[in-house]
Amino acid sequence: MQHNGVWFSDDEAKSDLIFDYYNNILGTPFLCEHTLDLLPNLDLSGLDACFTEDEIWATVKDLPSDRAPGPDGFTGLFYKVACETIKVDIIHAFNALW
Repeated sequence: MQHNGVWFSDDEAKSDLIFDYYNNILGTPFLCEHTLDLLPNLDLSGLDACFTEDEIWATVKDLPSDRAPGPDGFTGLFYKVACETIKVDIIHAFNALW
């Protein structure tokens, strides 16, 4: 390997040359004096748990009654009225998504 008219054949010398080259390109490390905390300290321990029945039905209750939340065409009113009939299937569907 040649650099500035000098040939380098020793592996360690070539390694040092390459390290110095890229270190000069990337610059020198510095200490950051400021921090930006975009995510406050949150308890994320429950993210790996399945949906609870209460969470699912609280969401169903919040659905607008006159609109379909998805392409199946079933409105929020359908889910609210038929909840006792479809409850087990809905819970299985949410847990399958999880």
